[in-house]
Amino acid sequence: MPWASRASFRVTWCPPAICCSHSLKIRYAMCSVTLESIHRNWDEELLQEDRSLSGLLSNRREQLESVFGIDLIYTIDLLFNLKGGPCLRHEIAHGKLASGACYLHSSIYACWLMYYLTCLPLLRCWSTHVAPQLTCFILANVSVC
Repeated sequence: MPWASRASFRVTWCPPAICCSHSLKIRYAMCSVTLESIHRNWDEELLQEDRSLSGLLSNRREQLESVFGIDLIYTIDLLFNLKGGPCLRHEIAHGKLASGACYLHSSIYACWLMYYLTCLPLLRCWSTHVAPQLTCFILANVSVC
């Protein structure tokens, strides 16, 4: 990819699960228990935007802890947000995480954590809901090719 910058090329080699799924999972869980993850800026520009992960952790920490538990929110904060820690959200978002850093303990643990949050709950309904959809998707793509 000659048009891609060196930093963006490095990010493409990082484990895919740790990029943004933690924020999406947090926002989905907050909406499902009717807690807002939206920041409204009514005074200046009448804008409505999603809060960043750091904004959610600083402004809505008690609500997040009531949904996910203290330990999980503390882990997410340490792994993705804390400036003294690996700060994976910032490193990936700004293209600072080199491809070799994807194999560090913190990156591997982040991938496991995203699997724990997103995929593990699906195991209960895997054979009835997920596997049939995957089979249909695979068969549809094989017949097209």
